[in-house]
Amino acid sequence: MSQKFSHSLRRRIIIAGAAVAVLTIAATARAERPSATKLLPIETVAFVQIADAPELAERFLATGFGRMGQDPKLKPLIGALWGTAVKELAKAEEELGVSIPEILKIPQGEVALALIGSDDARPSVVVLLDCGTHVSKLEKIIERGVQEIKKNGGRERTEMFLGTRLYLFDLPGNDRRAVYAKKEGTIIASNNLDVLKGVLAVWAGKAKKDAKQLADNRAYIAVMKQCGSGEGATPQLRWFVDPIALAKSATIGNPGAELAIAMLPTLGVDGIQGIGGTIALATEKYDWLAHVHLLLENPREGVLTLAAFKPADASAEPWVPDDVANYMTLNWDVQKTYTKLAEIRDSFQSEGAMSRSMQRFFKNRFEIDFEKELLPLVEGRFTYTSRFRKPATPNGQGHMLGIKLTDAKKAAKVLEKLTKPTIAFLEKKPFAGKTVYYVKGPDVERAPEDLRNDPPAFCILDDYLVAASQRSLLESAIRTSSDPSRSLADALDYKLISSKIRRTAGSEPVMVSFQRPDRAIRHVYDLVQSERVRTALANRREGNRFLGGVEKALNENPLPPFDVLKKYLSPGGSVLTDDPTGLHWMAFSLKRED
Repeated sequence: MSQKFSHSLRRRIIIAGAAVAVLTIAATARAERPSATKLLPIETVAFVQIADAPELAERFLATGFGRMGQDPKLKPLIGALWGTAVKELAKAEEELGVSIPEILKIPQGEVALALIGSDDARPSVVVLLDCGTHVSKLEKIIERGVQEIKKNGGRERTEMFLGTRLYLFDLPGNDRRAVYAKKEGTIIASNNLDVLKGVLAVWAGKAKKDAKQLADNRAYIAVMKQCGSGEGATPQLRWFVDPIALAKSATIGNPGAELAIAMLPTLGVDGIQGIGGTIALATEKYDWLAHVHLLLENPREGVLTLAAFKPADASAEPWVPDDVANYMTLNWDVQKTYTKLAEIRDSFQSEGAMSRSMQRFFKNRFEIDFEKELLPLVEGRFTYTSRFRKPATPNGQGHMLGIKLTDAKKAAKVLEKLTKPTIAFLEKKPFAGKTVYYVKGPDVERAPEDLRNDPPAFCILDDYLVAASQRSLLESAIRTSSDPSRSLADALDYKLISSKIRRTAGSEPVMVSFQRPDRAIRHVYDLVQSERVRTALANRREGNRFLGGVEKALNENPLPPFDVLKKYLSPGGSVLTDDPTGLHWMAFSLKRED
């Protein structure tokens, strides 16, 4: 090897090493930027954060819906529909100077939006967007906005703050202002110069010693602790709201609203310390997993005591049909809630005001003693279900509500009194050994077949008062009650979700639910395939370019068999628990393997 070649090789290695070192240092510096929770002030009253935008997109593509959209049999239709949408946004692309696909790729890291509260002004907005190497594309959009501001009489100026250039815009009318700064591939914007400077000061390590950030907010910490996704799942999205502080800040300058806010402590509403949640996609065990926690003061006072939940039995009732799309059951101490509500109302009026009002209403209209005859009949368990009727119709979703009774025989007598004033609108007749009240409706034969109503009906079934928006759904429940093999309780997917809820619920659940997303998607699928929808699209394509594009996409790329879609959909559920810290809701859909 010649000396010249050896020298050239060493030179290239040194240059390459230096480049790697520079890139490493730059990447490290960017990685060391504090997260939004450590930059935003402790006065933050509302906050939403995507930890890493590209990761969120990647995780979504790994979910059932994301994988469905990439299926070779469905991808051509998705592409055609997306192309139609992009064409409709062509004018927006022209005005922004950047294409929609390019805009979607701008976020390269953290994205955060926050409202900052104040004692003497309305909340300030702060937006933080990590663009990485795509920051120039966002600046291109900003420049278009600046041109519009100037065209409408606005003014632009700049100033330096701690080594960062600030771009300030005086907007036309009402002394409005916007300001943004670019630092290390991140754009930070606000409508409050002082707030933006405060964020930059924290980032530069120049904040006041006693300055505290959102990450120091005890309510935020407590909520996020409760909303940890668990089981190794790292959330891609977080959000938090301090509703009382937000309301106080948002109503500054409005005397009427400020007076209403001042009354909150009297009602006990100020015991709401915060609410927030997290969402994790495509985890090891879940297709998606969400948490929401309502942080409440302990002990609870005033209206917060009205949420008198009781531990719920997660087992589906024997009368719930196995073909329902959704199921939810909740246990509520109705007597306790009524007593607390009466105490609150009486405190504003006079002792016994609530009782007298309810007694007068039911006695005059139904000859019923509300507190002695009606209220004691409500055991406290409420169950809701829904089902999609086949063939699919626009009004094909039916709903059913069951209220558990303490004494079915006494309830039947009270029901007679309650229905007496409206008996002209009801048709009472037996069905499968039960007395059913059918609501009389218009002549359904006059309506088109796919729009005919299935009138509501209700009855006492076992120890429940069950009401359904469709008589066929109630009749199905009656048949199911005498045939356990038809019950949801015996369905394998329900057992799977119910078992998962029992294992993961941190404490006794007060509400549980079960969902079959494939039923809802199948309903939409059948509607899209129906002659009525296709005819409607054809009739409107001339006056609506977008609908015309949708019709063309569907005609040129027919939907695949539903089984192609169904294989990506899995059952899910949710659970609500009540503990000393507040109310916690967890919802999930199980991960479906290939």
